[in-house]
Amino acid sequence: MVKQTQVPFALAFSFDWNSRNLPFAAGQAAAYGLTKEDALKSITLDAAKVLDINDMGAIAPGFKANLILATGDILDPMHAGIESVYIDGRKIDLNNRHQQLYQKYLKR
Repeated sequence: MVKQTQVPFALAFSFDWNSRNLPFAAGQAAAYGLTKEDALKSITLDAAKVLDINDMGAIAPGFKANLILATGDILDPMHAGIESVYIDGRKIDLNNRHQQLYQKYLKR
């Protein structure tokens, strides 16, 4: 029996303005054959390993508390439903002008 060795790899974009779509790119990779677990690792733990960062990318003791809480699949743009974002353990305010206008005109 041959033991498989997994090589860490990371998905990325060339420019930071498009980084908000990174989870969806991982979802596309999963849609074309990568397992969902490996797709998620490619933008979290394996991405940190590639960059030689040892305290990010996992929910574990000694790791920074950077989390996204969602009601759905974070790799699916139609059903992600992001509820909260925490960076270094601090909750980030997700309210912005876009959200305010959406709520204002939702009631029309």
